[in-house]
Amino acid sequence: GWNLLALKDAIPHRCGVEPNDYARSIAIGRGIMAVNEMCDDLSFGDNSFDLVLTAGLLIHIPPRKLGRSIRELVRVADKALLCLEYAGDGEAIPYRGIKKGIWKRRYGREITSRAGGKFSGGLHWSEPELEESPFRGCNAWLLTR
Repeated sequence: GWNLLALKDAIPHRCGVEPNDYARSIAIGRGIMAVNEMCDDLSFGDNSFDLVLTAGLLIHIPPRKLGRSIRELVRVADKALLCLEYAGDGEAIPYRGIKKGIWKRRYGREITSRAGGKFSGGLHWSEPELEESPFRGCNAWLLTR
């Protein structure tokens, strides 16, 4: 919700996919369209959005659902995908008491290998490992047509 709220002036038509009832209600309360869906089964048509943004989403997708989730994000994205995620070599990390709660991966590579040629690598940005940075360990991948 916060990411879509920050983009409200730049991108007037926005929609969030949020399966968490509480988080979705906050987004809706702030005037953001949000739907109760999972990214591995989206109800939107092909090429529905100029930009598809993930921010701390893909890290929560288990390996068995990653391919389907990426194919769905690619399917609904028309011009670009922007992914802000923690990067790594596929290692599972404990998260909120779950032994394998998040996965750090090379998401740019994961997406381009599953995009069927629709998107290619564009910009890759990596935050330096600074203790004071809230984005420590994050990477951004902007993939375009």
